[in-house]
Amino acid sequence: MSESSSIPATQTALQVTGSTDPLLKYAKNAIVPKPGPNDILLRVKANAINPADWKRISSGKFPSNVVPGADASGEVVAIGSKVKGFQIGDHISSFKSGGHTVENGGGFQEYTLIDPYLSINYGKRLMCDLENYVVTAGPVTTFEGAASVPTGLVTVGLSFYHNLQLSFDKSQQKDKKIVIWGGATATGFLGVQVAKKVFGLTVLAVASSKNHKTLKKAGADYTFDYHDPNVVQEIQKVGGENLVFGYDTVANHSTINQLYRALSSTKPVILENLLGLTEDIIEEPRDNVKLTYSLGSLARGDLLVGGQTIPSSPEFQASHLAFWKEIQKYIIDGTIEHAPLWVLPNGLGSIEEALHLSKNNKVSLQKLVIRTDDTKL
Repeated sequence: MSESSSIPATQTALQVTGSTDPLLKYAKNAIVPKPGPNDILLRVKANAINPADWKRISSGKFPSNVVPGADASGEVVAIGSKVKGFQIGDHISSFKSGGHTVENGGGFQEYTLIDPYLSINYGKRLMCDLENYVVTAGPVTTFEGAASVPTGLVTVGLSFYHNLQLSFDKSQQKDKKIVIWGGATATGFLGVQVAKKVFGLTVLAVASSKNHKTLKKAGADYTFDYHDPNVVQEIQKVGGENLVFGYDTVANHSTINQLYRALSSTKPVILENLLGLTEDIIEEPRDNVKLTYSLGSLARGDLLVGGQTIPSSPEFQASHLAFWKEIQKYIIDGTIEHAPLWVLPNGLGSIEEALHLSKNNKVSLQKLVIRTDDTKL
């Protein structure tokens, strides 16, 4: 193992309490984890907040004292002996797969262990943007922007490459269309870009009209307002029988059924959602529609949550690795941009506020981010 000479023994970390009141606590003398042969130790510079974070915390399935948090970016300070392609000092962002243990917690801490196969290496070119707290969409040049990408990108990759079975050969998707419901979610924003720029689909995005300009700039060919009572009919007019893919990032009873009705009624259709919704929720099922969903935390193996194992598969993991190898160049060269950012002050001290904002749907076409170095507790 190679490592920096300045790694402390203890750190500040946000931990779950194992109780419901309060759910979280700050530990100022938490142990800095030691990397195994296949791990990277990251000095965290920024974290992003995902809906999955508060959902997992609220579920009570994390063990006491575990550190939550799915997205982190920072600087490599130690590398396991079997890790290739990374060096001390590299700037990277990474997705922390769920089911954390106390020994290998999530991203809401000053130092965290990460998996190289869930990470993007930016070399040594990122910086912290210490001046701006509202940031427009753009190429990843900062730790804040880098932190906002991994979870959504892993999720989109498994959805598009594995479940929708899209090909990197764009000609295979010629004339095919996808409708993305929830284009103004962080995952939806990435999905619009990947669908258009990587897979060559015609993209129909559903979001509030205030976000249509940004979504069109990101790659949406057509935009629709979900407030429109005739939104399904408007989508059908544009999509026609070539609308054979659906992607529901909101995934509730209303959205999944509206999407279902909007898709082709004659051609084989795949409708992917992010919350595990199954056929029993569909009001008017058709034989030509296949309903699918994926869970990003299975990208690198089985997931242990609350004593229960959710199985992955070799095919699922192989799909992630194939997509991850291909997609990174689009992030590095700026083709795929990070979402608009809302950066909260006070680093880890703002995580609870950020989780509250996310849980109460106070975020639209923005990714909540904190700068870990800003922490003052």
